[in-house]
Amino acid sequence: MMHHVHHFIRSATDWIFRRRHPGLALIRFAVLLAIPLLGGLAFSITLPFDAGPMSLSYSTDTGPASIITSVLLALVLVLAGTGICLIVADRKRLARQRVIAVEFRGLHDGGGAPLEDAVPDRFDARRDGVVIDVRQGLINGVIVAPDIAVGKLLSMRDQLASRESGRDRRDIQYVVGGIAPVPLLFLAGLLVDDEAPVTFMDWDRSARIWRELNGPDDGERFVVSGLDALVDEADAVILAIGYSFPVDLPAAHARVGNLPVVALTMPTHSTTTHWSGGKQMALAQQFIDVMIAIKGKRAKLVHLFLAAPASLSLRLGTHYDQRLYARAIVHQYESGSPSTFSWAIRLPTDALHTASVVPAGVEAAYD
Repeated sequence: MMHHVHHFIRSATDWIFRRRHPGLALIRFAVLLAIPLLGGLAFSITLPFDAGPMSLSYSTDTGPASIITSVLLALVLVLAGTGICLIVADRKRLARQRVIAVEFRGLHDGGGAPLEDAVPDRFDARRDGVVIDVRQGLINGVIVAPDIAVGKLLSMRDQLASRESGRDRRDIQYVVGGIAPVPLLFLAGLLVDDEAPVTFMDWDRSARIWRELNGPDDGERFVVSGLDALVDEADAVILAIGYSFPVDLPAAHARVGNLPVVALTMPTHSTTTHWSGGKQMALAQQFIDVMIAIKGKRAKLVHLFLAAPASLSLRLGTHYDQRLYARAIVHQYESGSPSTFSWAIRLPTDALHTASVVPAGVEAAYD
């Protein structure tokens, strides 16, 4: 029931604050302006009857009133003509521009509202939906064939390229969202074209709707620790990013060994405080700064353990620089008794490597 209430409120709000086309506004104003002119126009009508034709005629008296009527009539025609020209020009622009909604499905087999249908009205362009379904081998919400999922993600670039083909990059925008395991989301963010504007959306589990990241910024930022203690030229380092929950460091050490830890931790862990785009951009900048600092220490490999909402995982992926940062492996967390980090994804870093899966039980090395 609450889902329908939220949908009604959202639809009503979108309708009230919908974008008014300036061309239609000019035409409406021209029509309103033309109504009083009906009394100032000259016309003649002849009606045929058996007894003979009957003529009805009307004309405005000469003088100032006639001049005013003529001026207003000219204004009506100019406004209506301008409005029509604006509408035609806007149709041509819409024929060029595309907003490509890229949705990743990777946790549950159940259906949901498509991301394409939730693209905000402010994106005044033709919508094109791309669904990347990586749920092969899904059992109880766990992906048991991550290599197939990675293969689907790697083919995404071809799908996007076909939609970009022949279009100016300035006419393309991306809206990206999804629900999938963190390593897949991070890789998906890396693969999304960063030469076109990208807007992130996230699934509100309570309201069961896609939402924009337009909430207020509460000012909280990552607390960075362990960076100063990192020695030069370390073979590998753990980067633990805990937003929604603290990273399970004992499980991380059990997976990759007793490596030095650099941690980015929120003062308050939460699953509902990520709805600010400004906050996410600030957190992403902290991630960039830490990755640059690790590269400055000449560390060879970063084991990334990330506990974050889907939209933040995607965003951080878009900021991973394949050429400038240390090689990285992103690990998948499995809660249970005991909790573990199972499979992982090696991120591509240069022309010699592509993304690949590190299966559970296999040493999480890069080469």
